[in-house]
Amino acid sequence: MENDFLKRFAQGFSNKPQDQRPSVEMVAISKMLQDLTEVPQEAFGAYAFSREPLRSRIPLEKRMELTRKAIDCGQSCAKKIREKYGNLSPRGIAGKLGLKLKFPQKPLHGGHVTFAQFVAPDEITVFMDCVDKAEELIREEALGSILKKLVVEEVLIAHELFHYLEEENEKTIFTRTEKLELWKIGKLKNTSRIVCLGEIAGMAFAKELAKLSFSPYVLDSFFVYLYDKQAGCYLYHEMMRLTKEWMGLETKE
Repeated sequence: MENDFLKRFAQGFSNKPQDQRPSVEMVAISKMLQDLTEVPQEAFGAYAFSREPLRSRIPLEKRMELTRKAIDCGQSCAKKIREKYGNLSPRGIAGKLGLKLKFPQKPLHGGHVTFAQFVAPDEITVFMDCVDKAEELIREEALGSILKKLVVEEVLIAHELFHYLEEENEKTIFTRTEKLELWKIGKLKNTSRIVCLGEIAGMAFAKELAKLSFSPYVLDSFFVYLYDKQAGCYLYHEMMRLTKEWMGLETKE
């Protein structure tokens, strides 16, 4: 879950003086998580595509179609892994695949917004400062009844495990083979990957592998909240606005 948008968002928000920050309606963490866990995972496509550099080139109907296909891709990959490794935890599966797992407290640059990362060809890093803070808040606020079956570390590993599988199967996996044509002149054409598809599929993969009842996209807002409550609430409101609009548009189809 190394998310460039979250880095820019949190740093930009937190570095602003209090009087220059946008007005934010503060929300209890329990309500925030309850609301977000009730959002269907397909609707988080609105949030994912809102950060996609090529978004303006992709019509809304196509974005919805690509979201569904990316979710199917992630779920299919998770089911194949389950068939091969049974009920092993994501950490256990990563070990079986020969991946190197690292668990430092924080990134070397001292930032708080990188929660985990995959570095090709075979290294997954989970930053435990975020994990520890999340688990502490879950205990303090009795959030376990909302975040059912959530083991933070395992969800982070699962998400990065998908990015490893992307690298291993880059010639066949949907998130790498699906391209957007930017221009074409005669036989010459230029295409580009749609970056957010890998994130959408990775979240669906982690949800399936960790047996969650909600999309791990919920954790974007939760993790930001751990370090800056105001920024976390701002992101929550944005996620709810985007997903509600998306669900309304799907209903009209």
